[in-house]
Amino acid sequence: MSLQQLLAEYGQLVRQLAVALQLHEKGLGGSQEARLQELLLRCLYLMSSVGRAKQTEHRTGRPDMLALCLTSYETGEHIPEPSKERHAAVAAALGLSREQKLRITQGSAVFKQLMTPVLTELRQLQQQAGSSSRCSSTVSDSSVCQDASQAPAAQQQQQQQQRQQLRRQLEGGDLPSLHEQQRHAARMKLLLRKDALLRAAAASYAFGCLSTLQLAQLHVYCSPYYPHPLTFVTAIMEQMEQERQQQQQGALQQLLLDSESCAGGSSSSSSSSSGRRRGSSSAPNGAAAQAMCIG
Repeated sequence: MSLQQLLAEYGQLVRQLAVALQLHEKGLGGSQEARLQELLLRCLYLMSSVGRAKQTEHRTGRPDMLALCLTSYETGEHIPEPSKERHAAVAAALGLSREQKLRITQGSAVFKQLMTPVLTELRQLQQQAGSSSRCSSTVSDSSVCQDASQAPAAQQQQQQQQRQQLRRQLEGGDLPSLHEQQRHAARMKLLLRKDALLRAAAASYAFGCLSTLQLAQLHVYCSPYYPHPLTFVTAIMEQMEQERQQQQQGALQQLLLDSESCAGGSSSSSSSSSGRRRGSSSAPNGAAAQAMCIG
C-alpha cells in the first residue's frame, strides 16, 4: 500500500470520526459509542498494515508510520517534524486524569529502558559496518537523512572522501569478510524488527490508556496528520512536570504565608505581654506616690 492510499483511507476514517463526535456532543443519533469503536478498530487495522509494510515511496525513505505522521492527508504537504505545539494542545484538550497521565509516563519509561540497548547495539553495528555516513533514519525517527539534506557539491565531496576511505581500506586489507558482513546485516535486521515491535507496543500502550472518546478526539484534533506517539507522550510528560512545579510553588507560597502569620502572632502576643508587665510595674509606684501625698 502506497503512502497516498494510506493517507486517503486514514482521511476518510478521521472525517467519519469527526461526524460521530459531533453527533455525540450534540446528543443526536443516539449513543455513538459503538460507531466510534468501529471506526477506531478500522484505524487500528490500517495501522497494522502500515507496520507490515517496509518502506513508502516517499523520497526521504522514512518508515511508513512516520511518513503518515508527517504528511497531510488533505494536501499531501510534508512537514519536517511532528508539531510539539499541536500535540501539547491536543493533550491538554483531552482532559486526561492524573491516573491516566501517570500510567502513560510510567509505561513510556519502561519501553525506553527496553529500547535503549537495542538502539545502542544498532549504532555500534552501523559504526562497525562503516555505515555512519549513510542515512540513520532506520535507527532514529527524529532525524532526516544527512545526504538528502546536503547541497549537491557537499554530496560530491562526501562521496569522494568515502571512495578514498574505501580505497585505503582495500589496500590495507582491513575490510570485514563477507561472512562477517552477512552476520552484521542479519543482526541489524533482527534489531530493527525488535525496535519496530517495541515502538508499536509503546504506541499501543499509550493510546490504550485513553478512553474511546479521548482516542477519537486524538485522531480528530491532530488532523490532518496522524498523531505521533512519542511527541504525544512527551507533551504529557511536560504537562506532568509543569503541574509538579506549580504544586511546589503553591506549597512554598503557603509555607511563606504560614510563617508570616506565625511571626505576626508572636509579635502581637509579645507586645501585649510587655504591656501587661508595664502596667503591673507602674502600680506599686503609683501607690507609693499616693502614700507620700497623704503623709
